[in-house]
Amino acid sequence: MEQAHPSHDEYLSQRRKEAVILAKEMLESDEELIVKCRIMHGILRALESERLEEPRLTFWGIDSETDHLPLTVSPELLDSDYRQRILEEARQSAAFFRFEIHRACRQVLERYRDA
Repeated sequence: MEQAHPSHDEYLSQRRKEAVILAKEMLESDEELIVKCRIMHGILRALESERLEEPRLTFWGIDSETDHLPLTVSPELLDSDYRQRILEEARQSAAFFRFEIHRACRQVLERYRDA
């Protein structure tokens, strides 16, 4: 039996739920915060394609500032010393942007609180 594709409204509803779940995760743990910023930017781009304002602007900026870090590349494909330097830079970036990330996550929760 062929599965029906979700309607546009169903798709947006699912993306809003994903944004809320991810925002809560980001507020609870700094684990992989930069990767999660990239994911959040993608979710918000789908929800707010016509707008580049807060909170999307924060996630876009952090994604742009850290896009040179190959954080989603399989570790076995990278030299171990290089991988460690990348992870350290990602930790430092997350610490530097932590306040802005958390502020943007709270804005996501406020905007999509009914998701």
